[in-house]
Amino acid sequence: MNWRNLMDSARGLAGQVEPQQPGRPRQEPLKKAASAAYYAMFHALCRSNAETMTGRGTSPLSQRSWTRTYRALQHRQAKNRLLQVQQDLPTPGQQFDTAFALL
Repeated sequence: MNWRNLMDSARGLAGQVEPQQPGRPRQEPLKKAASAAYYAMFHALCRSNAETMTGRGTSPLSQRSWTRTYRALQHRQAKNRLLQVQQDLPTPGQQFDTAFALL
């Protein structure tokens, strides 16, 4: 899953406006945008974890380990753990944690 593509989709959806009320976002695309943004963040976190834990090797064993690590992360577990360590992270990490929990 490419998190960058999901973020591009979220931006596009968030920019849709009500035809009757120019400048006001439409609610349905806004909800879909929030969902796409959340999944982009989740997949970016999964990828980061997999690359940190297993590297980017090309051997079948490395690829298998990467995939298993990527898929091991659970949504609720990720949110709870990120909130637990938030104060120990630099500002960008804290901002990521806050956005992830809000979405």
